Amino acid sequence: MPAPDNTSYLGLDFGTSALRACLIDAGQEIIVEDREPLPAPERRDNRIRQSATLWWLALERLLDRLHSHPACRHLRAIAVDGTAGSLLLS
Repeated sequence: MPAPDNTSYLGLDFGTSALRACLIDAGQEIIVEDREPLPAPERRDNRIRQSATLWWLALERLLDRLHSHPACRHLRAIAVDGTAGSLLLS
């Protein structure tokens, strides 16, 4: 009998109001979901701005919580999704 596949995958969604995470197993079953809220964006005149630092700090808090989950030891891939036009990876 083959050993069970302990592989896991992490999806991250960077939104305007929160960062969301979903950890799934090889069978696409949800292992754990979590979210880290973000403060409302700054509004000045016709411009809306959200600090990338706030996103980064929220991501650190979210990953710190997920890191303790045993399934993260077998993490194979991470997918990142973001609000259209407001996320730039460097």
